Amino acid sequence: MRVLVLHSDVAPDAPPDELDTLDSAAAVSDALEKHGHHAPKAAFAPDMAFLKALLEKHRPDVVFNVVESVFGAGIYSSIAPAMLDRLNIPYTGATAAHFAATTDKPFGKNVLKVVSEHPELARLLIERVEMQHRYEKELRARQTGRSRD
Repeated sequence: MRVLVLHSDVAPDAPPDELDTLDSAAAVSDALEKHGHHAPKAAFAPDMAFLKALLEKHRPDVVFNVVESVFGAGIYSSIAPAMLDRLNIPYTGATAAHFAATTDKPFGKNVLKVVSEHPELARLLIERVEMQHRYEKELRARQTGRSRD
């Protein structure tokens, strides 16, 4: 299987907490290659033409998304899955919507407040998120003719 390991574009002089993204990408790539997969690594850039060219070059069956930040900020990490969704490319990890919701601290605090005051809403919220995730995976599989599982 061809797996493109997509990681944050990290400067060589970046702080250690950003450089560890490159270590993660290398570990994922090494593990996949030890199991017989072709797993090149590539830095993500939030440019559709660049991403299309990268995908054309590597022709992955799936993208292993290790992008933790864009423009040096984690809040923009949802851009990578959003662009992959737009191109109907299967990928690992959370969807753009999940990234956006979980990296928005005020939103997250409001959700926690509501579900702590109304536990029955927590169950409904979890069911809704799981249902949406299953739907998105099924839709993407139909659109691309392949399954993400």
